[in-house]
Parts: sequence; C-alpha cells; structure tokens
Amino acid sequence: MSVPRKHHYLPKFFMARWGDAAGLVFEFRRPREALVVKHRHPAETGYIVDLYANEVAADPATRQALEMLFMQQVDDGAADALVWLETECRKPADPRLRDAWSRFLMSLLHRSPARVKFLSAKLENYEAGSLNPDLASKYNALRGPEDPLQFEEWLAASGPIAPELKVRLLMRLIDNPRIGEALSGMIWDVIAFDSPRFGFLTGDQPIMMSNGVGTPNGFVLLAIGPNSLFIAANRREVIKAFRSQRPNAIETAINDACIRQSHHVVIAHHGQHRNFVDRRFLRETLDAGESGHVTWKSPLDP
Repeated sequence: MSVPRKHHYLPKFFMARWGDAAGLVFEFRRPREALVVKHRHPAETGYIVDLYANEVAADPATRQALEMLFMQQVDDGAADALVWLETECRKPADPRLRDAWSRFLMSLLHRSPARVKFLSAKLENYEAGSLNPDLASKYNALRGPEDPLQFEEWLAASGPIAPELKVRLLMRLIDNPRIGEALSGMIWDVIAFDSPRFGFLTGDQPIMMSNGVGTPNGFVLLAIGPNSLFIAANRREVIKAFRSQRPNAIETAINDACIRQSHHVVIAHHGQHRNFVDRRFLRETLDAGESGHVTWKSPLDP
C-alpha cells in the first residue's frame, strides 16, 4: 500500500471547486519578495510533505496515520455535507452531515502549516520546560530494572514525545465536542453570487471568524467556491447584516481578510486577482493573540 507523504492542509476536493475548465487552479505564493503565480492541479498545491506525520514512529503507516485515516475521513464527510449545503442552502437535518461539516470547519482552523507550527512549538516548550524536568525529578522512583541509570540516557534513547502529542492534539482539537456542538448549534446560511466581480479566493487559513464564536455577534465565514459563501452565526441579525452588504463589498472584504491571514498560499479560479493579492499577501503580520487565531469584527460590532 502506498503511504502518502503529501499532506494537504487545503483538501483536494475543496480546492477543485476553484478549478477552471481543465481542472486547474491559480496558485499565488511569495517565497521571496516577488509574488509567484502558477497554474496547477489541486493535487500539486496546498500541501506540505509530512505536515501531520508522527516523526518518531518507525512504521510508515503509523507515521502517516493522521493524514491517511483521520484527515481522509474528515474530508470525505465534508464533501458529502457540502453537496447538501450547496443544494439546500441551509443546515442539514441529518446529524451525520451536520457533524461532518462542523468537524471540517474545525479542521480548517487547525490543519494549516502555520497552526501546526504554532501548536508544535507550544508542545515542545511544554516538554522541555515542564514535562521533562518533572520526569527527571521522579526518574529514580519510576525507573524500571531495564532502564538506564540516568534520566538523560533514557531521554536520548526514547526521543521526544512532542511529535506524538502533536498528532493527538490535532485529533482532539478537530474532534472537540464542545466546539463542534457550538458550531452545529449556530444558524447556517449559504450566499450564492450569480456574477461576482472576480470571485472569492481561498488560502491556507480560509476561515474568517469572530473573537469567540459563542458571543451574540459570533460568526464563522468560509468561501466554499468562487461564487459561494458559507456563514454560521448565533443570530439571524448577523447573517442579515452580511447579506445586506453590496456583493462587490462583501467579496472584497472576504478576499482581503483571506489574503491577509494567509501564510503559505492563496488559491483562485483565475489570474485576474494578481494585483489584489500582490498588494496584500504577506505584506503585514496580523495580531493572532494568545490563541494563535486572527479574528474579525461582525458588521454589528461597534
């Protein structure tokens, strides 16, 4: 069995929605100063090799299990849910579809390269600053007859545990029942635009959300294609506030936010976005706060 090492933080089925007649998307990157634009198949962009790998696992399948099994299930369920959302433009009554879409939204919040790096750094700091010193102080009491005499020898032989913790943490964050229930309990809507000026973009951090989805004006936004926008909110007034904006204004605002919070790639249906992307992509560092997430204001916020 082939073990995939291309780990797509933007799922192929999702990027394919931006494909042209040949099934290709426009990829915008900024590896150095100049913006680089390429015309690619979704399988050839939106990924990093071994992004979700458990680097200390010896077995190749175990090493890639998060991508092969967990993420694949998340994406398969989301693809089914998205068919319903586009057809019905409302929350599915089927809890299987509802939960699948909520899980997909949570995955997009945590599977980007920047987010994985943020979480990995937190875990490495915990391991070095708290876990290892605590184990070292208790090592003699915990040491088995076959273990080395010194904690440092045991640590060198065992290797770091942060890679294993990264895999477990990502799974728990994406499958968080409290956040999942909060998302499933929100009001859902899909806005379809018949003739947008340029169309929506997507990127490595494609979700725009408020500072706290549980607040009265809390919302989650996700472009689900060049012509469609998914909205979840706690109050209908918030959805009405988004819907009441001029199509060109909301298209510009969503694309501006998507580009500015992206770190690795922006994806488009065509290349006409080039100047718009070039003026915004990696031109500033947005404040992500302690949570590591960039947040945005609701139209109803003062």
